[in-house]
Amino acid sequence: MLHGGVDRRDVLEAVELAVNCKQTFGAYHIVREDLLSDNDRRAYPDSSIEVLDKVYPGAKEIIENYRLSLPDKWEAPDLSKEKAELGYYPKYNFGTFIKECTNEGLIRDALS
Repeated sequence: MLHGGVDRRDVLEAVELAVNCKQTFGAYHIVREDLLSDNDRRAYPDSSIEVLDKVYPGAKEIIENYRLSLPDKWEAPDLSKEKAELGYYPKYNFGTFIKECTNEGLIRDALS
């Protein structure tokens, strides 16, 4: 989820939207949409962990505890075409990843 990943649930929704939309043909960029503002993206290269923790509280502890590798910069995809033509509004991002993969600040074991 840190390097341009997209949640499979968003992909499945995008496929359903594409099958049922009025467009007869189109190419779409199906990616996640993060909550970073333009200011957050500008500050990110110098203080990535702090920026992510501000936007997604609890991220710092997870990133540091599990030594997650962060990208050098945080891109903001333009999903205006996807929203207008498909009605695609991704629901999952790094924040939902943190919430779903944690239990009291600890990443859950795959079998738990």
